[in-house]
Amino acid sequence: MDKYVKHDPSAEEETELVKQIKDMMGRSVRCHLSDGRIILGSFDCVDKHRNVILDCASELKSLDEPDTKRYIGYVLIPGQYLLKFEVQED
Repeated sequence: MDKYVKHDPSAEEETELVKQIKDMMGRSVRCHLSDGRIILGSFDCVDKHRNVILDCASELKSLDEPDTKRYIGYVLIPGQYLLKFEVQED
């Protein structure tokens, strides 16, 4: 008996998205949060809820005042507070 296999184009797109995410792993990123803070760090992982984990992270209160930077280490950023995710040019 032959089984019908449906072609799912979204699966191919998902594969491409996964590849893009894997290419970003380990790179320096900047995460803008809903309360105005900016977290800088090395991108470690993300899940389906957009929760992001950064390694060697630092917190900036404002881009205008770089002196407000403090080291926070390994951090989980809940996806609900993430407004913008930028990959930094090395």
